[in-house]
Amino acid sequence: MVIPAPAQQDLVVLATNPRHHLGMVLSCSGFHSFSPARCLRGTMDKRTLIIAQILITFMMALSMSGIMSAIGMGLTAKWLHAWPRQFIIAWPVAFILTQATTRVAFPVAFKLRRML
Repeated sequence: MVIPAPAQQDLVVLATNPRHHLGMVLSCSGFHSFSPARCLRGTMDKRTLIIAQILITFMMALSMSGIMSAIGMGLTAKWLHAWPRQFIIAWPVAFILTQATTRVAFPVAFKLRRML
């Protein structure tokens, strides 16, 4: 299976070996080994992981703070005034929480994938 990467420059080729759960990443610079277990041990590109967490938490905090405050307040001018404040509070909290939950979520996801 080939999935276009968000940058549209790289293609991720998932050639999964069921025994080792390895795949290969095809980028502009060639093939590179990818191992989820190695990612969890800290050999994953930390800069990419941090950038992804910043972007993901930004999008989730923005959408969830808007949705949840709109449910509570209704789509009013008061809601529109309160939403940015709720987002400013939610984003750093979400980012800090991902630092802890990522370490739990990936091992659980890999175990579940093997069971399914």
